[in-house]
Amino acid sequence: MSGRRGALPTPAAKKASPFWTSARFYAGAVGAFVSNLAPLGVRLKGTCVPAMNCHGCPWATAACPVGVAAYGSAVHALPAMAVGAMLAVGVLFGRLICGFACPAGWFQDLLHRIPSPKLRLPRWIRWGRYLALALLVVAMPWLLGFGTGGFLSLAKPTVDKQDADVRVGLTATNHGSEPVRAPRIDLVWRALADGRELERLPQRFDEVVLAPGEEAALPPVVVPNRLAEANLQAESPQAAVDLRIPLTYYCTLCPVGTFEAAVPALVESGAGPSDWSGTLWLRLGVAAGFLILIVLAARPFCRAFCPLGALWSLTHRLALARVEFTGHDVCTDCGACARACPLDLELPQEAGGPDCIACGDCITACKPGGIRRRWGW
Repeated sequence: MSGRRGALPTPAAKKASPFWTSARFYAGAVGAFVSNLAPLGVRLKGTCVPAMNCHGCPWATAACPVGVAAYGSAVHALPAMAVGAMLAVGVLFGRLICGFACPAGWFQDLLHRIPSPKLRLPRWIRWGRYLALALLVVAMPWLLGFGTGGFLSLAKPTVDKQDADVRVGLTATNHGSEPVRAPRIDLVWRALADGRELERLPQRFDEVVLAPGEEAALPPVVVPNRLAEANLQAESPQAAVDLRIPLTYYCTLCPVGTFEAAVPALVESGAGPSDWSGTLWLRLGVAAGFLILIVLAARPFCRAFCPLGALWSLTHRLALARVEFTGHDVCTDCGACARACPLDLELPQEAGGPDCIACGDCITACKPGGIRRRWGW
């Protein structure tokens, strides 16, 4: 053990396998592209992408499993589809997804190519991702929940044609702990062809009060008939939910969410620094810190703060695809595998372990063939 630790390289001496490094980089680029197909009209928000890609990103194809899990914890419900799907991915592929398909991993690999001094992160930092999963994704949302002053959900509106007009029936439910007075609802006509908003008709029901937990039919509304060219949807500015404290969600601190969702929204709004909230300053500060660290150290987000990686680390012993060390009789303690590892693992001992992303660099580096990729249970 001590001899192998002594063979670990300094970061400047690290050499990676050209084949697996290139394969991982281009596979990650494909994963980032597939995860962000909304500009092409592909939206699957009812499913979760099996990687870290913020659902708040304007380009996001599907939902983020971490955000779904945190929301489920806040409302004391188990998002069985999301959690089950991610566990299934972990059992099938382990952390191979982290190495070859995660947009966040690909982005880190891209930035880490910037010439700079390189750092070796301490081993204890690996516990950060488990802390993020247990505390920020599960415990805090479960214990603190939402600031449920009162917020609405709307059923799909019913439409009754009346020549040039349509009579619209609306049903709203108050999920909060306080009454919602004078509900506000926007009736939105969206084009059949591309979903583009054609017209927005704000409605206000001044005489209506919805008690906590109450579901009620609102007075019908008559609007011009545009059914030949558009679908009618109901939206409410009172459907938004505020968190009780800013750290209830992991998403508040997630640098992936900041880069992909908060920054684009900030640019679109045109708000200056004087208009930024304390929470936004915190988000930008955490993201900036990770941005610098990504250039200096390989995949710090994956190693220290990714709860999805933590979940898949727990399934590594069951994974169908994994890397394993089998060369106890041929290993010469040359340290080549450790020099090739992009995550500074103590190889060959940690090959295929919970911190291994199954990238394969060590396989090519091991000339005696003591490390291999295994498929099957």
